[in-house]
Amino acid sequence: MTVLILQRFRPEPPVLLRRFGPDQRLAAQAESGALPPGVAVVGAPGTNAALYEAVAAVAVAAGQPVRPNAQGKLALAQADSLANARQVALATEAIAAEFAGQISRDFVTLADWTAATGAAELVPQTDYFLSAATAGRLTTVPPGTGVVLAIGVALNPTTLAVNIGPPILL
Repeated sequence: MTVLILQRFRPEPPVLLRRFGPDQRLAAQAESGALPPGVAVVGAPGTNAALYEAVAAVAVAAGQPVRPNAQGKLALAQADSLANARQVALATEAIAAEFAGQISRDFVTLADWTAATGAAELVPQTDYFLSAATAGRLTTVPPGTGVVLAIGVALNPTTLAVNIGPPILL
């Protein structure tokens, strides 16, 4: 395991960048400043799959959409405004407030999606969007006000292929 400390992104306390395998794209993202302050990158062995690691400002359930707040900590994302719908990723695990946890902008597989969607299973071949009505929620219906942000498509009842679209301000 390779561990790097990025000086440019060093919050208090320092966050580590962990990179496994030959994934140079992850290091390039971090070096180019594409990550918000306080967020580290964790790559899956031998793939370009990216997991990000950050400290949560609030408790986050697995599957919930999150975004960095002004302090670089994770907050629940919501499509009610452009500010709340930027740099969105999904939590891959439950994260307690003020603790670090992993988030993803790739494939997310969970046995239970209730905290994120209101249903235990995803509807296969269905697009999911960030909810404007409820922070930390995904919906199959694009919002009618605020921001439309496509999050991804369900491949099966447990896996969401995350493909964050550009935010569309309504």
